[in-house]
Amino acid sequence: MWSEAGIGGLACREVDDLCRALATGAGFALVSDEARRTSDLAPLAQWVRDQPPWSDFPFIPLTERGGMERNPAASRMVAALGNVVFLERPFHPTSLVSVARTALRARQRQYDARQLIEEIREAEALLERRVRERRDLLQSTMGGVASIETVLQPDLWPATIDPTQIELVILNLAINGRDAMEGGGSPVVKTANTLLGAPQYPEEPPAGDYVMVSVTDSGTGMTPEVRAKAFEPFFTTKPVGRGSGLGLSQVYGLAKQSGGGVRIITGPGKGTSVQVFLPRAARACPWCSSPATPTPKAWSAPIPTRSCASRSTRASFPLSSAAP
Repeated sequence: MWSEAGIGGLACREVDDLCRALATGAGFALVSDEARRTSDLAPLAQWVRDQPPWSDFPFIPLTERGGMERNPAASRMVAALGNVVFLERPFHPTSLVSVARTALRARQRQYDARQLIEEIREAEALLERRVRERRDLLQSTMGGVASIETVLQPDLWPATIDPTQIELVILNLAINGRDAMEGGGSPVVKTANTLLGAPQYPEEPPAGDYVMVSVTDSGTGMTPEVRAKAFEPFFTTKPVGRGSGLGLSQVYGLAKQSGGGVRIITGPGKGTSVQVFLPRAARACPWCSSPATPTPKAWSAPIPTRSCASRSTRASFPLSSAAP
């Protein structure tokens, strides 16, 4: 029956064997009344409690006395194992296959959630890691004239931008900051989680949650006239041969391409802070701590096709699990 349904199974003689098999990955476990009555389920209940946040492993107990409404033992099993769907004997084989496939689909969604969580965590660490890793590169690019200071937000939100692009943004801004500080100084690279209100200038993004990456210098600053032209291609106040005028326009283009924007805080003799706002990458799984709703990339994490079954000394009904 299982082979015809395309579901594999592995026989586990003891509960400890089942726990070891489940630890390698499984789709569901089929539990008989006989095995439940003759086995100590405490190790299995402990395995359930030790599951990671993304996992809610499905169990299908086969019972002769129905579910919780007619079977007091069923309540104890639900309390011990959590995600339980009872199947009462006698049943048609197609009913068992249908319940098993439903459990497998639910387990597949849990594996998808696990990979999504991993992807989100990688994205959260990426921006901060990029800034830290590229500090030496920035320092060498500055030619030793100025040191780079960093102020990095702990628990930085994930941001929507290509890693290579954020490196280019920081590099362009750091070079601009160096050139503006003719008397020397230290550009400050900063990251922060930011909630923006309505934009005040066309280059700023709409209201919402953003990851901010800024570079601040203590240089000459900009007049209102210069600031108004700062994002125009080929506009520069640098001497001939020292700048192409593409730095800020390129930064602005990359920010807009990512769905964000740019803000300049400056004034003559007050230095300049260029703040780049990148949209916060949303989260889409109930196991994540943030309530935001993400739009993940399409990908698949197949459940293994191995399976397991457990036999007590008095019965040989399988506790089967389609392994991932």
